[in-house]
Amino acid sequence: MECEAFIGDKLSPNSSIVTLTTDFGLDDPYIGTLKGVILSFNPSAVIVDIKHSIGPQNIAEAAFVIGNSYRFFPTNTVHVVIVDPTVGSARRLVILETQNGTFIAPDNGLLSHVLEDHGKLILIDNDSNVALPFGCKAYWVNKSEYWLPFVSSTFHGRDVIAPVAGYLSSGIASLNFGEAINGLHYNPSSKPILGKDCITGTIVYSDRFGNLISDIPASLLSSITYPSFQIGERHITGLYKYYSEGHALIGLISSFNTLEIAFVNGNASEVIGAKVGDKIVVYSDLKDINNDDSIKRIY
Repeated sequence: MECEAFIGDKLSPNSSIVTLTTDFGLDDPYIGTLKGVILSFNPSAVIVDIKHSIGPQNIAEAAFVIGNSYRFFPTNTVHVVIVDPTVGSARRLVILETQNGTFIAPDNGLLSHVLEDHGKLILIDNDSNVALPFGCKAYWVNKSEYWLPFVSSTFHGRDVIAPVAGYLSSGIASLNFGEAINGLHYNPSSKPILGKDCITGTIVYSDRFGNLISDIPASLLSSITYPSFQIGERHITGLYKYYSEGHALIGLISSFNTLEIAFVNGNASEVIGAKVGDKIVVYSDLKDINNDDSIKRIY
């Protein structure tokens, strides 16, 4: 199913938002110089920081963050995503055009969630590349005339991605930056598993409050009469509408529209000792659930 942008276009045709999602942190000059280069090529660009505290080299976290953020921006936004463990190598830098935004990133799986949102994915070439969903276009950023004159082998974000983002946000078409390509690297996201009497999911994100975000969609929980949850040896009972409705450890629907485990006025991750990648199991009487691509079945 193709996704739809939630927010309408609010900008003039001559200006554009550029978002930044990186693992650079804020202690070093990297983000400042990145913004400086973008503004050098488009002084009217509006730069928005989504997150710079992505774990170092954590491609999965960055893919989750951008995949759950881009829909809330105007559709003419340019989204820069940089987590680049193999910077300086032969890996590609790519532009992905969708009906809901334009993305520029290393071709290492950072755009996996975005690709999933735009249609059914078909593997090509090998087990790590997928064909572009219908309506999407992609380009290999290989025309050096759009880069800075000197390119550091350790900072392609500043010397290649930032100037291209500046040009893109000023209205220069994506096809100018390199040759068209028909597929991108893809890292499949986790999916909950539906058993006979439980649903097993995975913690896919933990925010700065220690809230644990799972991959179990709210639609599956609506089929459960009175749910209970287990992470490790901890059991949590009941599903609440908002934090202050409960106390201690609670389950509720997150702003990502999936199951979240929180500790009221505390840190669930620390209390439970749980982290991204840990399993979470939902128990109760499960009603019949129709065929849904967001789940796997093991019976």
